[in-house]
Amino acid sequence: MYSLAIQPDGRILVGGLFGALAGQFRESIGSLNSDGTLDTTFSAGATGGYLPSYRGVYCVAVQPDSRILVGGYFDMLSGQSHTNLGRLNSDGSLDTSFTPEADNIVYSLAVLTDGKIVVGGVFDRLGGQPRARIGRLDVDTSIDAAFFPGVNGDVSSLVVQPDGKIVVGGGFTKLGGQERHGIGRLSNTDLTFQNLNFDGWRVTWLRGGASPEVWRTTLDASTNGVDWDDLGACQRIPGGWQLAGVKLASNATVRARGFVSGGGISSWFVETIGGPFTSPSRPRISISRGGSLPFVSVAGNVGP
Repeated sequence: MYSLAIQPDGRILVGGLFGALAGQFRESIGSLNSDGTLDTTFSAGATGGYLPSYRGVYCVAVQPDSRILVGGYFDMLSGQSHTNLGRLNSDGSLDTSFTPEADNIVYSLAVLTDGKIVVGGVFDRLGGQPRARIGRLDVDTSIDAAFFPGVNGDVSSLVVQPDGKIVVGGGFTKLGGQERHGIGRLSNTDLTFQNLNFDGWRVTWLRGGASPEVWRTTLDASTNGVDWDDLGACQRIPGGWQLAGVKLASNATVRARGFVSGGGISSWFVETIGGPFTSPSRPRISISRGGSLPFVSVAGNVGP
């Protein structure tokens, strides 16, 4: 088992190198109900590939519209020809509108709030264009010509920071033409956008640009910045997340956390703190381009 992702309805997607899931036949990808039983309505499978010992699904990522990105080592997805990268509908059927493929293993995926998709792996071509181990798909799934960093070894892990910078991990010694051993970070030239607002009844967290897409958000409130009270989980709305029926103490600060799945072995959370808020409040907006964050790392090779 290499990858897990949560669907909006609570079902759990599982990707890996297996022939059975929950005691029933499934080829490298399947779905579990929230109680752990097999979701029999999900009928996908990933098969093929020249090397059977590597065949399988290494990464899955769920987009806001519930469609499912799948990366790995295969040449058939849901019974149709698709090589190493594809997209499924929520029932496991193949999304035929998604046409990009990769010529070798896809290990990692990262979905951005602007709809772009970062892809990492062992490939030399992505979406029919030359891309050395890492590339980015545009909103229409065509290759993003502006993103061409290049890596001289496999990319097994991707993490997108709140400011849009991309942390890359894998078995390489050069990244973007510079010497980097096992881990490095790519700059971001696209805008990121966040707006955390309380109107006296609802807390709204809008997110956009090159920020990482999140699959779940939670809110906490504090009057001293030390002790935090759980306000609950938000619901997705167009462009962000919202929680209604919120009562805040006078001059309370709100902390919004979004949980991110990198599609493979990477997962993390992003955080925004706004306030102190009164009722009603003015929106607090953060727009950044290529900002900086503290960064500490330990590197090692992973993957088969």
